[in-house]
Amino acid sequence: LRNRNQYGWRFDGCGGTLISNCHVLTAAHCVATERAGSPDGIYINAWKPFQGNANKPFHFSTVKSVHAHPDFDDSNNINDVAVITLNTCADTSLFPIMLVADQEYLDTIDNGDWVSVTGFGRLEENNSDVVDQLQRVEVPFIDQPSCNPLYNGRVKEDMICAGHEDGGIDACQGDSGG
Repeated sequence: LRNRNQYGWRFDGCGGTLISNCHVLTAAHCVATERAGSPDGIYINAWKPFQGNANKPFHFSTVKSVHAHPDFDDSNNINDVAVITLNTCADTSLFPIMLVADQEYLDTIDNGDWVSVTGFGRLEENNSDVVDQLQRVEVPFIDQPSCNPLYNGRVKEDMICAGHEDGGIDACQGDSGG
């Protein structure tokens, strides 16, 4: 997600996932709070958007509309999901991710199965350097009964856990929404 200022386009601190050629799924806390603001534009498939993207196709569009879940609660991140509609739909050569309609798919993932996390977030917890290349990490899935005690019962029905219980490689600030 990008915002425009007098110096041009800048990273807005969150990512998203293309779910149709005209829609991007992101976290509501990235777009629906006073501190987040609303994105002005979105780069899609741009793993190096400001370095030519190695001559690989990517898409840029300004934002037509932003719709956060009506029951989003910023105090506990319940229903932390939003859909962004693009002004210019992406080409069909950029493949949207397939969404799962129900819980059955998640029931096929077992504790320890590897899942991918991608984003332009920080590479280290206390390092605020801007990342200019899309990062990807594999982390183990943790089911809710195992995860919830780690977060003192704050993991809700609409949340998914993944990561190493002892820390280390994980998602970080700036990876939200992706």
